[in-house]
Parts: sequence; C-alpha cells; structure tokens
Amino acid sequence: MKIFKTLLITIIGFAGFNLNAQENIEMSLSVMYNGKPVCGHEITIKAGGTTLGKGSTDSEGNVKFSGVILNVKDINVYGYKKTKNGEKKWSLEGHVKLDDNYHSDIKMEVYIKEAAKDSGLSEGMLAGAWGLTFNCDGTEEAKTEGGDGGMNLNDLFGK
Repeated sequence: MKIFKTLLITIIGFAGFNLNAQENIEMSLSVMYNGKPVCGHEITIKAGGTTLGKGSTDSEGNVKFSGVILNVKDINVYGYKKTKNGEKKWSLEGHVKLDDNYHSDIKMEVYIKEAAKDSGLSEGMLAGAWGLTFNCDGTEEAKTEGGDGGMNLNDLFGK
C-alpha cells in the first residue's frame, strides 16, 4: 500500500509539474525589413507542428497573440500575403526565440541574407518572392537594395 501511495503522489506531482510548465500568455512579434514594417502579412506561429496562433501585422509590422498556451520560447513563424502579383509566403523555422516578455523583433533582412547565401539567389529577388517589398498600401516599391524583387535571368545566372 505504501508503494501505491508513493507512486500516486509521484504521478500527481509530475502531472502538476507539466501543467504548470505551460503558460497561457500574450505574445507579440515585430516584423521589419530594412527598417520598414512588414505590414498586412498573415502570420501563423507554431511550436513544432502545433499551431499556437494566427494574426496579421499592422501598419507598424506588429502582431499580437492572446491566450497562447506556450511551454517553449522557440517558435516557428510563417508569413503569407496575397498581392496582385500572386501569393507570397515565407517561413522561419528554428530561428525565432521569444524574450522574457514573450516578444521577438524579427529583422527579415537577416534571414534574406542567409537564404540568398544558401540558395545563390539575389536578396532582392527573395524579398520580392516573400512579399517584403510591398508598402503598407499594397503598392510595390520600385527598387530594393540588392535587386528589384522581380525575377530575371541576371538574377538566376549572376550576369
């Protein structure tokens, strides 16, 4: 009987520990590209394969998520924007860590540089493909640093 009580107390202790490890919090992201807000992007946050929340970036590139149940501070972030030029998508898997206030400043130029280096594509082409070259009013910037955001043979072949 003593072993049963000890086992039951241990199981309850572990269950309580696991429940306390998950927090129901409000979290926020700030998404910028070269100092400008990435606005109007639909943002999905996940931990592993579990969707934690969805929202849209505002005119300042901010998005808030309320009532998120979170037991880790490393999250995956996915962005989507429908434009007149088509659907623009990006993902940051394994790159975003929340601070102690459950916030992260995402500087997309960091990830664009990394993706350009890994893929051999220009930063401008990737920024256009990810929908980062669009202003908050939906118009596309004429030029971005490193390219025009459009695909051409020079971008593909480095000429």
